[in-house]
Amino acid sequence: MSVGEKRTVIANYTQVYGDRPLGGLPTDSLIIFNLALISIGDKK
Repeated sequence: MSVGEKRTVIANYTQVYGDRPLGGLPTDSLIIFNLALISIGDKK
């Protein structure tokens, strides 16, 4: 990704969290992440 770029990542629950339950979400849920790269810092 480049600075300012946006992406949507869609994955099933088990790809993200495995088989463990989390916060009452059904384990057959789709998880949608909306990502934006704001900046890239210097390596330290």
